[in-house]
Amino acid sequence: MNIFDFVHNVQTRQFKSGDTIFSQGDQCNGNLYFIFSGEVAIIKLLNKAEHEVRRMHAGEFFGEMALISSEPRAATVRVTSHEAKLGLIDEPIFYKLAKNSPEFLYALLKSAITRMVELDNALDEARGNMRRT
Repeated sequence: MNIFDFVHNVQTRQFKSGDTIFSQGDQCNGNLYFIFSGEVAIIKLLNKAEHEVRRMHAGEFFGEMALISSEPRAATVRVTSHEAKLGLIDEPIFYKLAKNSPEFLYALLKSAITRMVELDNALDEARGNMRRT
């Protein structure tokens, strides 16, 4: 399976503004999500307060960390646009893509590293703001 076959055959779901895709701490449902349209916010809970750490748009994906590691979800993901269309990549499709598409693996690795750096910076900023209040 190449990335183009995936795009044409993937299962999709529609979400509305304010819908939570999953919450921080949830067990992984076996899906990684690809954003076909719309926007979502990545939200971390820190000291019982929600902190938005990133907005994601069409062409980006999320949920890969829990899928790969089987750990609970590291953040909450909530739809911020009027609606969002998401593609669901389950574990078997994920492994087919990983096996047959070096481009997919590169994009996944690059995205994961970028997000970890952004998350670390956002958490540092949130901690700094909490100390000032």
